[in-house]
Amino acid sequence: MRQRYGFDFAAPDALSRSAALLVEHPDADTHLLLASVLAIRGDDAGALAAAEEAARLDANSARAHTMLAALLVNSDRVDDGLVSARRAAELDGDDPLILYNLGLAEHVTGDPRSAAVAFRRAAELVGIPSLHWWQVWRR
Repeated sequence: MRQRYGFDFAAPDALSRSAALLVEHPDADTHLLLASVLAIRGDDAGALAAAEEAARLDANSARAHTMLAALLVNSDRVDDGLVSARRAAELDGDDPLILYNLGLAEHVTGDPRSAAVAFRRAAELVGIPSLHWWQVWRR
């Protein structure tokens, strides 16, 4: 999105610029942009609302669902987060970030085996032989 909109999410004017873009382009991508800016600033509720709107506007956006999943899990709505993470993986099962977020959601909902499958696939897609760090979580 940085290439599309041309600014740093953490820039001092990022919030006002993303709000202005939202007026011009009230689509799912712009809501995701706003969600990113709000999340960076620690406005979790605002980021969650923007991500929910992005997923509502484009139910087939894997990016919207994976961001929504991460924000839901972070907000202790882990079951809802898992639903969104699984939806994102259905839409784009070859995106390592989506699979990583799916692994996190699977893990926090108590399914370390499914988490391991998602983490292994993400590692395979980026060319990492194995992810040993996730094994610490199983102990």
